[in-house]
Amino acid sequence: MKEAPAAAIIYSNLGAVYEILGKQEFASYYYNKAVEVNPSFEDGVKNRDMHRKKTGLDVHVPPGPE
Repeated sequence: MKEAPAAAIIYSNLGAVYEILGKQEFASYYYNKAVEVNPSFEDGVKNRDMHRKKTGLDVHVPPGPE
């Protein structure tokens, strides 16, 4: 991520991994980050919106340590 911070797909994929692991606050954060770095990334917007609808979470500040 440090070499390609604007690569929204990386953030979106991290969101998906955290969602599978049951770490919903981290998932929400990374889905939001994906849309922040590329608002026109359709999969990122879709993932963020679906996760938000399912969990009610909208995390914009990195959660504390795992």
